[in-house]
Amino acid sequence: SSGINAEYGGIIPLTILKMFWFTLLILVLTPLSFSASLEECAGAGLDDPSCPIMVGIEELVDKSNKRSFSKYDYRIDVRSDGEWQEGHANVSIHAAGLHANPVEDYLDKLAGMEDAKILVYCKSGGRAFEASQNLLKYGFSNIHPFLLPTI
Repeated sequence: SSGINAEYGGIIPLTILKMFWFTLLILVLTPLSFSASLEECAGAGLDDPSCPIMVGIEELVDKSNKRSFSKYDYRIDVRSDGEWQEGHANVSIHAAGLHANPVEDYLDKLAGMEDAKILVYCKSGGRAFEASQNLLKYGFSNIHPFLLPTI
C-alpha cells in the first residue's frame, strides 16, 4: 500500500496524533478565563476575575511604620524551603511550590480558607502572583499577592 503510512512506517501520523491530543489536553486543562499576566493585572481599571488584588509595601506598612499583617486572616509564604528557613513572617503558612502546583496538593494546609482575606508573599512577587492566580482558579476569593515595586 502507498501513502504516508507506507513511506514513513506510520511515524508521522502517530506524531501528529500525539501532538493533537497533547494540544487538546492543554486547552482543556488551562481555563481561558484565568490568563491575565502580571502586567495586564497591574493595568489600571482591569476587571478580570483572574487578577488578584495586588498589595504593595505602602499597604503593608502603616503610618507608625509598623507592619500591618494583622489585617489579613492568613499569610501564605510561597518561597522555597531554603528561603523559609532563612526567616519568615510570624504565623505564616508555608506552601512552597503553590505557584506551580495544583492547589489540591495544599488543601490540608488551606482547608476552610476559601473566603478568608489572604496575603500571599515570596521574595519579589512573581511566585506570589502566580500562586494567587492558582488560588483564584480553585475558588479562593479574597487573595492579595504582595509585589515589590520594580525600578
